[in-house]
Amino acid sequence: MKAEWILNLKPGEDPEQKAQEWIREYDAFAEDFPDSRGLADQLSQRVRNAAVLLKGTHAADNLNLNGVPLGDPADMAFAGSWFSLPELVDIQMGWAVLADGRNDTPGDPRASVRQGFLRELEGKWQDALRCYQQGPEDPEIRRRMQYCRERTTAEGALCYAKAQELLLKLRQSEALKLLNQAAHLGNIDAAEQLALSPASKDREKALGLLRHAAGQNDPDACFALYRLYDQGIYPVQATEAERMLHQAADLGHAQAQTLTAEGTDLRPVRTILLEEIHAGSKNALWWMVQECEKQGDMEQAVEWLDKAIEANQLDALLATAQAYAEPGTEAYSRADAMDYYRRAARAGSLEALTALGDLELTDTHISFYDMALLLHSPNAPRKKPDQHMMEQHRKQLAWYTLAANAGAVGPMLVLSDAYAQGYPVEQDAAQAFFWANQGAGAGDPLCMYKAARMLEQGNGVQQNLPEAVRLYEQAALKGMAQAAERLWQIYATGLGAIRPNRRKAAFYHRRTNRR
Repeated sequence: MKAEWILNLKPGEDPEQKAQEWIREYDAFAEDFPDSRGLADQLSQRVRNAAVLLKGTHAADNLNLNGVPLGDPADMAFAGSWFSLPELVDIQMGWAVLADGRNDTPGDPRASVRQGFLRELEGKWQDALRCYQQGPEDPEIRRRMQYCRERTTAEGALCYAKAQELLLKLRQSEALKLLNQAAHLGNIDAAEQLALSPASKDREKALGLLRHAAGQNDPDACFALYRLYDQGIYPVQATEAERMLHQAADLGHAQAQTLTAEGTDLRPVRTILLEEIHAGSKNALWWMVQECEKQGDMEQAVEWLDKAIEANQLDALLATAQAYAEPGTEAYSRADAMDYYRRAARAGSLEALTALGDLELTDTHISFYDMALLLHSPNAPRKKPDQHMMEQHRKQLAWYTLAANAGAVGPMLVLSDAYAQGYPVEQDAAQAFFWANQGAGAGDPLCMYKAARMLEQGNGVQQNLPEAVRLYEQAALKGMAQAAERLWQIYATGLGAIRPNRRKAAFYHRRTNRR
């Protein structure tokens, strides 16, 4: 790396004086972050070496420092034009968040470029690209944009490949998350695969991503929309499919060009679905129900629904259970609802397990977890639920426990509340921490906050302040204002062996709801 880049040296500046400015900033940072002293000393020595080299007094070494942000020459050369020296130090020391928005004015194109570079450091390539697109016209910015596009494509392909590996291992929920991630990174194969998913929310998102990409003249996205129609995905209509096929051909897509040259047979969706059904697709039965409803053919829709139920197709079971479970309707039947939810649960639905728990409440709308909190509220409607209500709540809790053990995060949170408050089970702080910690491990920010509080207080678990702070930080970065506020308090005054830290306190104070 060039010595001038290391020092961020401007014309007319003295290398030795500039090196001393850097060293003062490194020392100030190390005072706030004592664990960073080793890196600060390494970087200080590097700027000394750079100054010596530029003065030409004798040779200098150790100008490169791999693994450190801004260690790449192009990164340092670019960032040096957009960030102040203290901000560059924050970035180098691994705390780019401290430079995030510090000196930015909303609507300022320079702020967009700064935001773009910080998003790059986080690996958020698409966010970085959007920021750069709002910046001024500049050859260096165009190069950063192209780099972000390349990284987005590469990361999307990697996520898609990992998802396929997980699918082969039958780890479908993990694979689905990676497919969503790949699709949002612009991977057309992932978006198409999601659009084929029986989960309607994933299909709708995927179709939206494909249509957006097609609108940007992506030939693969255009062809994928045509292919989805060809495979019987009902939201894609014949007119759209034909238009997308010709657009893909015009954009140079080889398969699309072959099909348009040979002539295409855009058959009705129901014809395609019938083929899928005859080939043994359970999901095609459910898609056929929706297609018949869309066309107003309710008699056929009912017939296909019966066949989907008979085949234990999950969406059909859940839809039927929900219809029976709606109080005040002509179809309401608790017994039938429980029967269909049980079948859905056996088919793998965690939603069905919690729904079965809710159906245990025959003469109250207050859940066990709401009652647990109400009993410790000054506005509680009553302090001692009768035995009949407690029995219903215990049955509901049993179903939620099954769902939590199967990996459902929402039930983990409410089980923690139930054990913490001692209703409808005996109070058990260890169990309360166990379930909060399980939810934290699954990525739920409220569970992270609850587990952190218990670790801080030594409630139900041995006190562990570093682990509590780690969980608070994870929750705060996921938007949990309570966690950010607690971190602000901790770093403002210190806690145990955790020393006060003005920079961290300021950082987390900005992320509370206080303004």
